[in-house]
This record gives sequence, structure tokens and C-alpha cells, in this order.
Amino acid sequence: LFLLEADRVTVVDAGSSYGTRVGQVWLRPRTQRLALDGGEPLLIGGVQATFHTPASLHAALRACARRDL
Repeated sequence: LFLLEADRVTVVDAGSSYGTRVGQVWLRPRTQRLALDGGEPLLIGGVQATFHTPASLHAALRACARRDL
């Protein structure tokens, strides 16, 4: 579950069967919130994703473009 709080996005595991991980941190279901800055790898159930802010997405795309040159 992603929450927008003031100007921050936080993630909390809503009690899923397979858990939620941010980086190497497994969240305690329903009790632990973790603020996301951008660029963090997520594992939600069996789905891998990366959380991005506009700034972290821009940096990631620029890094990809430099590797392709």
C-alpha cells in the first residue's frame, strides 16, 4: 500500500501473504511504514519493481542513455 503523506510517499505492507521488501528490508505487516526517496527496489509479493520519483526516473534514464552510447 502506497501512501502520499505531505510531500513524501511511504509504503506499508497491508498484510499480504508473501510480504513486502524495500531494498533488503522486509516490512512488518500493517505496522511498519517506510519512506521512499526514489530508486528503491521493491518486492511486493512475487513482483519486482523500482519506485521512482520524477527526479530519480530522470537520473535512471540518463544513466541508461549513457550506457547505450
